[in-house]
Amino acid sequence: MTMPKPIYESLPILYVIGGVAAISTVDSFMSFISGILLGCSGVMIMCLRREYRRTDKV
Repeated sequence: MTMPKPIYESLPILYVIGGVAAISTVDSFMSFISGILLGCSGVMIMCLRREYRRTDKV
């Protein structure tokens, strides 16, 4: 099962937005940690996708 391309491409951005929202809206330590993890995972997925797409496959 595959996801539609627009949804697949926008997921990391939604992760980062969700992380920022979790950090800024709730004053709980757990929401802060969750926001940091969610934002970092979004950035990591973006970097991994960019790196995979840039490598030349021989």
